[in-house]
Amino acid sequence: MGWPERLAEKAGIRNVAVRCMLAEMLGTFLLVSFGDGSVAQMVTTKNASGVALNSYLSVNWGFFCGISFGVYACGGISGGHINPAVTLAMAIIGRLEWYKVPFYFLGQYIGAFLASVLIYCIYLGGLKGDFASDGGIWATQRGAFTTTGMAFGDQIFGAFLLVVCVMALTDSKNMGPHKGLLPILVGFVVFGVGLSFGTNAGFAINPARDFGPRLMEAIVYGGETFSKGDYYFWIPILGPHIGAILGAIVYIFFVEMHHPSEELTQKGIPMDQRI
Repeated sequence: MGWPERLAEKAGIRNVAVRCMLAEMLGTFLLVSFGDGSVAQMVTTKNASGVALNSYLSVNWGFFCGISFGVYACGGISGGHINPAVTLAMAIIGRLEWYKVPFYFLGQYIGAFLASVLIYCIYLGGLKGDFASDGGIWATQRGAFTTTGMAFGDQIFGAFLLVVCVMALTDSKNMGPHKGLLPILVGFVVFGVGLSFGTNAGFAINPARDFGPRLMEAIVYGGETFSKGDYYFWIPILGPHIGAILGAIVYIFFVEMHHPSEELTQKGIPMDQRI
């Protein structure tokens, strides 16, 4: 028996909620590390040479990797939410016990914050040290043409698309893709949202991915990250929660509740005769 197994026998945590919290912390840490790291590479290389090494498409690929490997890291323990909006939606529809929600939230926000701190330390030499130049590496900002209403609607709709697709992918009575492919497929959902709706509000669609890094920005650069854009910061917090809840409910009412019962399936009754 190796030392990890011996350590697990003596010090392994058995409390399910705490295990989920730690798993969500690691998963969200990976999400922000890959995602915001790709943004940092784009900004710092532009600072150094005037030409960004990364493009907007590269940033989308960074978040794809972050989502995919984040879910791989924690999916078998906590379900791989790595997003408070998803967690709240799952609790509301009865897929997660309410007592676990604060543990999920705590893990997600701490994981996002820690990742943003490490990104700052790793890229410190390439940063200019002022919010005007470096702001936006960590927390999202709304586009120059984006109104408050547009940004709010964008975050609701982006999270709605995310959760509808996640519900479909995890519905065993629908097409049921192999569970080993689910993290990659969820990564492609976020990739698609970024490609289609990334310019209005930076496709945060995840309160932890935005607020944890924003808190780090505030510590380093001051409160402008909260006041900029007519106090835009609340939009990537509230909007995704609303969109995720709507997405879960819409999928249930449009698809899930209409699946044939197990009894009819076992009896072999044809679909067109199931009334």
